[in-house]
Amino acid sequence: MSERVWSTFQAMRSDGLLVRLSIQDLPKTRIDDGVQLFVDNFFSEETFLVAAGISRNPEAIAELKTLVTESLKDPACHSVICCEKRVDGKVGRIIGVSSMILVTEVRPDNMQDMKRKTKELQTLSQLMEDASLLNIMKKLNISHFYEGFGAVVHPEFRRLGIMTEFLKARCLACVAHNVPATGALMTCIASQKAAEKENWETVLNVDLQELGRKYGVIFDNKIYLKPIRDLFSYVCVDRFLDL
Repeated sequence: MSERVWSTFQAMRSDGLLVRLSIQDLPKTRIDDGVQLFVDNFFSEETFLVAAGISRNPEAIAELKTLVTESLKDPACHSVICCEKRVDGKVGRIIGVSSMILVTEVRPDNMQDMKRKTKELQTLSQLMEDASLLNIMKKLNISHFYEGFGAVVHPEFRRLGIMTEFLKARCLACVAHNVPATGALMTCIASQKAAEKENWETVLNVDLQELGRKYGVIFDNKIYLKPIRDLFSYVCVDRFLDL
């Protein structure tokens, strides 16, 4: 069975190259490619991972890579890719990945469940726990929701609107899978702007400096200019039924 295509679009890169792109489900046969995109770009750039020092310890990188691999294979995980659209219909080069995990009151996300070996992963887990959306779920009186696990775009294809397309696909997946909401910890300016464009609701602000002092880590102000915000999209199913 072929993977579902959520959207197709075209964009002009900064070098003048017009690219035709597709947002579609991650094929099981390409999970390793998706994981590697996380390793090559996300591990060394994402706010919390940088603060926890993941990329400075090969053992932490290996441990987190295992976690990501297991998560993308988990039936509770829904992952989509952005790939170059090919005329033969086959999945082309993967240039972006967006994943989310189905979270319930009895099944928290993998980051909280995992057995952490390295100091860096222990620190990362503590940081993530402070920004957990589980309490928000209770306030909204919903029993389950999709929580963002991570989204990454290859540097050569950034500023093409891919992150916005990823967020649209997350909302459409909620409707398709009968999940009432999706939320994510938006840890970079690009994802925050994309969420604002799609009218996601900000439900929690996280002060990076205060969080850093609590766990003895440093968030670089030169890189992260704004407070990190948890953005939670409460999906109205009716809004998408006509699409």
